[in-house]
Amino acid sequence: FENIGLAKYFTHICGAGLDGTRAKKAEVLEELFRRGGVDRPDAEKLADWRMIGDRIYTDVKSGLNAGCTGILVMSGETTPQILAQSPDKPHLVLESAKEILEILQTL
Repeated sequence: FENIGLAKYFTHICGAGLDGTRAKKAEVLEELFRRGGVDRPDAEKLADWRMIGDRIYTDVKSGLNAGCTGILVMSGETTPQILAQSPDKPHLVLESAKEILEILQTL
């Protein structure tokens, strides 16, 4: 996110650690909740959270299951066919990470 100018729009950015920590999406979300001071489940607070990822079956699904808004970026493993067949439906589908910046700049 830093390399395309997105970091300034987010309070917290978290992913898997290079040392193997937070390897599971649930662990990433728990770390974000900790940083954001959210006690799970707190649906009212989580409604304002966004889980952005390029894998519908891990990134987006984890966010949706946690109560966050799920945003799928089609620059990764998810193909249109996988998206169509998935029972998990993101709130928003973007073609590239660049579109995230374009949307944020209009807010």
